[in-house]
Amino acid sequence: LKLRILPEAKRFLINVYQLTQWSYLQVMKAALLI
Repeated sequence: LKLRILPEAKRFLINVYQLTQWSYLQVMKAALLI
């Protein structure tokens, strides 16, 4: 069971991390435009 969950959890964490990074970049761009 664990072996099946781990890859999914890792993929989920990577997706969350990438979304966070992207959001951060968008905020920085917006801040520079102001």
